[in-house]
Amino acid sequence: TEEDVALVVRAAHEHGVVLVPFGGGSNIAGCLVPSDRGGRMVVSLDMCRMHRVLEVDRYSLTARIQPGVYGQHLEDQLAEHGVTLGHFPDSFLHSTLGGWVATR
Repeated sequence: TEEDVALVVRAAHEHGVVLVPFGGGSNIAGCLVPSDRGGRMVVSLDMCRMHRVLEVDRYSLTARIQPGVYGQHLEDQLAEHGVTLGHFPDSFLHSTLGGWVATR
């Protein structure tokens, strides 16, 4: 849940732990391995179970979407609301929204 993620992030921050969110694992941008851990512990936070579109506002064309959703699954869920994300990277089928945000 969002609350669970917040607890993990807070604990990592309090204890100086490097936290690496994990989604699709395509690692196109090389973000899975921290470049400088400074001798600190590294924890990977798997986001794959956070894969839903939580809400869509068709008026403002905004949505709340969890980061672990894969491209096609995201488009399928958005289609139920009559909208599309309109972003189709080469890694669309095997990458997640969280990964797309991380590489931007």
